[in-house]
Amino acid sequence: MSAHAAFRKAAHLLGLRFDGVEVDPVTGRVAAADLLAAVDENTVLVVCSAPSYPTGVIDPVAEVAAGLEAGHDPRIGLHVDACLGGLVLPFWPDTPAGPTMPEWDLRVARVTSISADLHKYGFAPKGTSVLLSRGRTRHRAAWFATVDWPGYPVVNPTLAGSKPLEPAAAAWVVLEALGEDGQRELVSRTAGATQALVEGLSAIEGMTLLDRDPGPLIAVAVDEHAPREQRVHPHRWADACGRRGIAVQAQPAYGQAGRSALSSSSHLTVTPVTHTMVDEILRVATDAADEVRGLPAPRPPAGFSDVLDALAAGTLTPDDILALPEDDIHTMVTGVLGGDHEPGEATGMASLIAAIEALPDAVGARLVRAYLAAVTEV
Repeated sequence: MSAHAAFRKAAHLLGLRFDGVEVDPVTGRVAAADLLAAVDENTVLVVCSAPSYPTGVIDPVAEVAAGLEAGHDPRIGLHVDACLGGLVLPFWPDTPAGPTMPEWDLRVARVTSISADLHKYGFAPKGTSVLLSRGRTRHRAAWFATVDWPGYPVVNPTLAGSKPLEPAAAAWVVLEALGEDGQRELVSRTAGATQALVEGLSAIEGMTLLDRDPGPLIAVAVDEHAPREQRVHPHRWADACGRRGIAVQAQPAYGQAGRSALSSSSHLTVTPVTHTMVDEILRVATDAADEVRGLPAPRPPAGFSDVLDALAAGTLTPDDILALPEDDIHTMVTGVLGGDHEPGEATGMASLIAAIEALPDAVGARLVRAYLAAVTEV
């Protein structure tokens, strides 16, 4: 379930079924046995993450690979989504007291492909990514070619027929300029900043850090073991950090059919620049926590209350909302954008995420799409 949303998008585009495997609600980790149990004769690709974006855990790639090799069709691909980790995890320094780096790359013989974004820890312009394939057969299968028209022979390695060369050229220049030593130095700064933030955030009363592996991702949640008056809701905290100039990404709770839901959390991605701001970030994080400590969980915007009440009462169904014309949905969300707020009501992303948590998935997706589209309309 923690695989990047891009795989849901790809399945939608290609007419495939995305079959998510539930994760441990406490650690956010998927068990290799559960992932392998979902593989059947209809499976075309198994996906693992290195790391999983929401919390920073690295999926058990080596265990999954061994299970696929022992008991499944060798044509089933094993893809590792290292879009975030591909150029940072190989250089991540070992720490005697820290967790060891799991095996996740092409050194695991059953891995058939890896994706990595050069615009992340390759420090290149956005729009540059690489897909590494094991062997020419898989690599060539991704290319489209035709001579079945009266024009020039068409050969495309990507879905887009035309792509600008400038970002790829800039990525090459950056990587050549940095070299392995430069990359290692930047990752070392990232690792140092991450460790400092982990230690500092762990000391804030009312919050807890979610389980993670080596890498630059941190996620925090409310500490359910703290007295209620000391708890810090991560979405209120994220908004309070934002008001102080530090961007923190709110992540909604995520329901699982067979297991408990993954808790509401907030996410930080650490970069080499972060090491110059650790003290400021921790000051903001502490002040923001002091501001919202003890406040209740955020509620959805008042403009959504009628919809939520009607859904709860059964007088309105998700299908009713999905059938509404786009202009009606636009009116609903612009009312939320411009509406008045009750005293003490959460605003910003906290209230919007609260609506997502309360709404059925399909309805939430449609309202969020309309909400963000309305923000961009002039």
